[in-house]
Amino acid sequence: MLLENELYALAIYLPAIIVYGTHASMTASAVFITILLALLVALFPLTVASLLGTLLTGLFARLKHQNLINSIFMMLLMLAIVVGSFFLSSTQANTNTDAYYQNLANSFAQINKYYFMGRWFSSAIVSSSWLDALYFALVSLGTYVIFVLICTALFVPISQKLKGSFSKKQYHFDSKKMKRTSAVKAFLAKDLKMYLNSRSYLVNTIFGSLLAIVGVIVYAIMMKGYDYSKLTFNFESLVPFIIGLLLTMSVTTSISLSFEGKNWWLSLTLPVSNKTIYESKILMDVIVSLPGYLISTIVLACVMPFSIAGYIFLFLVPLIYIVFSAVVGLLINIRYPRFDWNSENEVVKSSSSLLFSMLLGIIDLVIPCVGAIMIPTHYNQLYLALFMVLIIGVTIFLIHKLNKIQLNRIGSK
Repeated sequence: MLLENELYALAIYLPAIIVYGTHASMTASAVFITILLALLVALFPLTVASLLGTLLTGLFARLKHQNLINSIFMMLLMLAIVVGSFFLSSTQANTNTDAYYQNLANSFAQINKYYFMGRWFSSAIVSSSWLDALYFALVSLGTYVIFVLICTALFVPISQKLKGSFSKKQYHFDSKKMKRTSAVKAFLAKDLKMYLNSRSYLVNTIFGSLLAIVGVIVYAIMMKGYDYSKLTFNFESLVPFIIGLLLTMSVTTSISLSFEGKNWWLSLTLPVSNKTIYESKILMDVIVSLPGYLISTIVLACVMPFSIAGYIFLFLVPLIYIVFSAVVGLLINIRYPRFDWNSENEVVKSSSSLLFSMLLGIIDLVIPCVGAIMIPTHYNQLYLALFMVLIIGVTIFLIHKLNKIQLNRIGSK
């Protein structure tokens, strides 16, 4: 993890230093300090982030739904960063070049005023201050070493809490209170529980919906009162495809089978049809996408002047694409399954089926977006209607093909 974060930091650090070096005269001492700090630049932020992660993990360790709470916290943090960076950049959009650079200088001055590591870092490079470089190095190394020692001492207690189980006191089994449900609902409940209990699965497949919600809300705030007659193209034919693109950037079905892992054999031995398994996976993706779909479409319907047909297409096109992408993602996962993983991150972040699904989802929505811009305005509604019929037809065909694939063929060579 340290090496990975160091590489990410260097990817940002080195271009900035090169630009600075070409526009400012650097002494040999400053160059040596810059190289030294390059080895330490990621250490302090990594330590702080790891400390926060450890504290949150320890805080939520005894909660029943610890993974879900952790995931919600991480998503809220991601939303705050995205919204904050957007509004920060939008405040500088209408300023001239001199004012823009002056605002940047003032922002960096405020950062150096309150963030001591930033002050030492900039002073070490700009002023060739070995003392500030020493402060930066000692704090970076010192906090990291202290954190590692504390985590080493508390590793066993934290692990015991994380592995703890939860049960109700004085539990009594009552067969009369047991609920009977269909096989699809049972598998759907199992899949949703597995999804919500996996932080990596949840965070890595829900960012499209979060991006749609944030984008639509920010758009509604920034474009309030905008005169849409000034647009050179018909937005009614483009907006549904954009919402569909955001909602289907990463579908859960692309790794839903692989996520079963070494427990996949259970699905093979249960007396249920392959259609039941496939239907539960598709329904889970639709349910996960529904909040983003409803919020984004309703907000856009309230702030943008659509025609009657435009409102219909706004709600139908993204929904059709959600179902279509779920089916395509499941077919890709059947083609490229992976059940021999040891960590959830292996299948969530390194799965070829997830990558192929994302690329295909972008391609099959970018093409109609381009067509929506290029086609004459008076053909827009016909264009949307034909695309809907085409996607519905393709989806029905793929579902028919999907139901013919037997479970025992998945993963077999």
